[in-house]
Amino acid sequence: RPHEVQEGKGGGGQYAMSVFVKKRGASRLFGVPLRECGAPPAAVSEALAWVERCGGLDVDGVFVRRLPPRSREVAEARERVERASGEEAFAGSGGAHEERVRAVAEVVEMWLSEIPGSLLSQDLHDAFQVTTSLAGVNPGDARMKLVQLENTKQVLCNLPRSNLSVLKYVIGFLQKVLAHSAHNKTTPQSLATAFSPCLMSDMDAGFATNLVQFIIENYNPLFEDLELTEGARHHHFKGSSGKAHCCCCSKQLSRLSHLECPGARYPFKKATRQQ
Repeated sequence: RPHEVQEGKGGGGQYAMSVFVKKRGASRLFGVPLRECGAPPAAVSEALAWVERCGGLDVDGVFVRRLPPRSREVAEARERVERASGEEAFAGSGGAHEERVRAVAEVVEMWLSEIPGSLLSQDLHDAFQVTTSLAGVNPGDARMKLVQLENTKQVLCNLPRSNLSVLKYVIGFLQKVLAHSAHNKTTPQSLATAFSPCLMSDMDAGFATNLVQFIIENYNPLFEDLELTEGARHHHFKGSSGKAHCCCCSKQLSRLSHLECPGARYPFKKATRQQ
């Protein structure tokens, strides 16, 4: 099939180009809601499984785009991901091995950047901003770190189930990437810089990078015992001032009883004030 390379920003806002594969019908994967394509889709799981199986975790700069692959290689990788039917779908692609790995990695990032509404849902961005702001309050304070962890975990619980499932899967895979950092030269910061525009569209780059880095660095405490079920309630929590906030819209709460948050998908019911 012919390929078309279009110059401009990708869905995540930082791609120098976006690659579109000309074919009949709309994509069954890119730009498709997670509830329709899977969380994660089998094609994405197969692509990352191939990267791991073929030694791609040792490739210098994998996922951080320090050594970007050729646009033709990315176009071919995108088409292979679209029609993947097992890890073997990636094994026969042309080009040097390291470039193939980087191309598949970039296509996975493209898929993330094109998820409608962003993986870290736009309606929770204000709440994430409140939790991230705690990082600047007594940075060395272990107690404040625990508060930030708990607040971030509570906001994550309000993501749609499919978004949370994909986030856990992707961040978990990045732990494997970091385990090979002696070879691939990645760091939590470099991965956060690469993935933050894919996970949080239309957000300040510095804020998004700090949040994604925090999630990467705290994968175990954030995701252990975290139920991958649709949130049945919204949480309230303490901000740096000690005041209670709604984690959906960051609105400071003074009277929580029977409060309905205008930005929430689920209202508070008989919530009690945080002490």
